[in-house]
Amino acid sequence: EKLCDYGAEALENAELLAILIGSGTPNDSAVGLAGRILDKAGNDLRALVGFDLKRLCRFRGMGIAKSCAILAAVELAKRINSEGG
Repeated sequence: EKLCDYGAEALENAELLAILIGSGTPNDSAVGLAGRILDKAGNDLRALVGFDLKRLCRFRGMGIAKSCAILAAVELAKRINSEGG
C-alpha cells in the first residue's frame, strides 16, 4: 500500500526487501525478517551480493522460494549495473 501511495523511493530498504519476501513468520513480520537479513549484511545492500541460497535459508522464515526471489533481484541489479543503468 505504501508503495502504491507514495512510490518505491519512499520505502525503507527493509520494506523493499519485505516485498520480495512476501510474508514473515508467526513471530516476525516480513519487514522484521528483512531487517534481520539487512542487519547481517551490515545494512549495506551491496553486501547482499555475497549471500548465497544456503546463507539466506539459514534465516528463520526464509525458504528456498523466498531466498531465490532475493537472489534473482540481486542478479537483476547486478545486470542493470553492468549495463550502465
